[in-house]
Amino acid sequence: GVNERMRHMGLRMGSARLAAPKGALWIGLGGLILVTLAGLLFVHFSDWTKTTFAFDVWLHSFQSSPLDQLALALDKIDKVAVVAIILLVGGVIIAFWRGVAKALGFMVVAGAGWLLIAAVKLIVAEPRPTTFYPELQEQALSYPSGHVVFVMALTVALGAALAGSKWRWPLVVIGSLLTLVTAWSRLYLGVHYPTDVIAGIVGGFCSAIFVVAVWNLLFGRRTGRRAS
Repeated sequence: GVNERMRHMGLRMGSARLAAPKGALWIGLGGLILVTLAGLLFVHFSDWTKTTFAFDVWLHSFQSSPLDQLALALDKIDKVAVVAIILLVGGVIIAFWRGVAKALGFMVVAGAGWLLIAAVKLIVAEPRPTTFYPELQEQALSYPSGHVVFVMALTVALGAALAGSKWRWPLVVIGSLLTLVTAWSRLYLGVHYPTDVIAGIVGGFCSAIFVVAVWNLLFGRRTGRRAS
């Protein structure tokens, strides 16, 4: 059977339950609603929102070739192919480390947490600022930053899947730092307003824990003990 073949490969199914704070479903949903309402306000008061681009200008005043390379490298982090590779590699590692069920949960939380924010983008429909790099100018919507959302959702997914591991918090700290660096890169390149990256951090967290809660409702109870 499937379980026998998995054992031969050194794999186990394991518990599907992911670690989540109490009330994760409502925290996540409520946070997404607040992020959306805030975005609508930023669009309504667009003159004020545009003044915040001064922070992008200030960050870009430190422009250098190494910083360009770092920011442009991070620009590729939410391309579909890159996201797929990150999720697959992470999923394979977690499958051997924590079990196939948690690996699937990790991939769903990070991937769906990222995609779910598209609904917020469509509702808010904030145009992009004019970037410092014409080749990066997009017609895509600005609020919130999809790059920041993905790295934040990835960080939450790691924390949810690795509960009980000594590597959980070190990886969450690394993911959180990468989220902040990604937020910096979006402002340094001038492709987002500061409000977009702040909403990306909050929205990515809320979107991911909402997906964790839904995952646990659908699959977490079938495998017994709650993750800690």
